[in-house]
Amino acid sequence: MQFVEDAPGLLHPDGSGGYIGYWDADVSISGWVSSALNNPLGWGRVDGLTFMQSSSATPRVNFHMVGTITGADASAIGIAYWSTYNGSVMEVELESAYEGNMDLVNHEAGHAFFWANHSPNGTDSIMEPMEDPGEEWPSDTDIAQVESWLGNSVDGNPRDDDSANLGQALIWFPGDLPHYITRWPVPAGSEARLTATVLTGTRGTLRSVYAETHAGMIAGEYKRFSPGIDLYHEGFYKGAWREAPAGEFYVGLLVHVENAADLTDLIVGLAEVQIR
Repeated sequence: MQFVEDAPGLLHPDGSGGYIGYWDADVSISGWVSSALNNPLGWGRVDGLTFMQSSSATPRVNFHMVGTITGADASAIGIAYWSTYNGSVMEVELESAYEGNMDLVNHEAGHAFFWANHSPNGTDSIMEPMEDPGEEWPSDTDIAQVESWLGNSVDGNPRDDDSANLGQALIWFPGDLPHYITRWPVPAGSEARLTATVLTGTRGTLRSVYAETHAGMIAGEYKRFSPGIDLYHEGFYKGAWREAPAGEFYVGLLVHVENAADLTDLIVGLAEVQIR
């Protein structure tokens, strides 16, 4: 698993070292969602993680059942709408033909609560792309990776250092050429986001990072500049706006993938860090 955002994602610190995932659902499917999230084989195996239904807590995940998902790949049977997340509610749609399937709920919950990317096909992960779900539960590896991700958060505050959340391979973008790291003056009160045109996707993420010195960037002593983008599917993507640090920094782009071979498949026509 890879995580586009820092821990704890959409989870809430519970004040005692654990986390709560707040969720709500259409009345007709609340039992289905609750059974999936609270099953002892599910994400509740993550140390300290519990789920709670709430119609008012924010951030939370809202689950809806639809006949057919629109505006997505034809093969999609469930979707978490990262692109419209407003800092309050993450909307998830599940197709009605799969009502009662626990695999689908937990897969989309992984996207929504943890901001997790798809895992490669053939891996021991519930986050593999779903076309014909069975009754799969989060694997031991999935659980360990979420616990590691959450372990990079102290009292619910995200780490600034991305290094512990990387996949197994990363390159500077474009072309692993570090001289594309440029110095930017960033005015106080600015927001930053990342946009990208993905021509051929791969299993990975694109992230913008910053540091006070060029040498620090190369040494991995950087921090997150803006939210990342999932590179899995082709298309034009806009990351969410996020408050930017004020000052003069070196800013660069990193591609993270689980397997170095996946880098050969990636074609990005244009990627751009924007500030406003």
